[in-house]
Amino acid sequence: MTGISLVIVGGAVVFALRLRHPLKRMRERATMDPLTGLANRSELMRRGGHLVAGARSRGDRIMVTMLDLDGFKGINDEHGHDAGDRVLIGVAMALRSAIREGDVVARLGGDEFVTVQVLRRRADAVTVAERVRSDVERDLQTRVAVAASVGVTMGVAEALDGETDLKALVTRADTALIHGKQRAKGHVYDGNSCPTEHVSPSD
Repeated sequence: MTGISLVIVGGAVVFALRLRHPLKRMRERATMDPLTGLANRSELMRRGGHLVAGARSRGDRIMVTMLDLDGFKGINDEHGHDAGDRVLIGVAMALRSAIREGDVVARLGGDEFVTVQVLRRRADAVTVAERVRSDVERDLQTRVAVAASVGVTMGVAEALDGETDLKALVTRADTALIHGKQRAKGHVYDGNSCPTEHVSPSD
């Protein structure tokens, strides 16, 4: 290879390396919530959809939770949006710690978060959801000073036999959450039973 050829090849390699990092950042921005670093809605549907489909092929069980913060508006009103952002970041960190590697956690916007989780063979979806809910609430109230009065309410939906429609699971969990919050905040509500049924063991 001639000296000129080496220079051309070397220049191409340098250009490719320089281009790779901006492209990686662009891909991350397209799939990530910019505040929390969690998956955004489109990435939730992509990764979560793969998780649901893979679980079905392996015979695993899947649950989806929809999480909403109680008292979050008061944080923004009293302490400002910077404080609200700290609360949302705190929730994201707590959720990452509360779920297993390979599961999916996303922020849909505002104070709405979603998880897609593979259930262990004998695990109960509502029990797992309550553990996540209480862990996130405790971690948030402990680590973020302005969040001492912020609570967490959650709706949960477990995939039925053969069910692979992630959007339907998210909708079912969200419906349970909405109806549940009309009764009492700070609990888990089961989207696989009556959406208004109060199922949390923490009464």
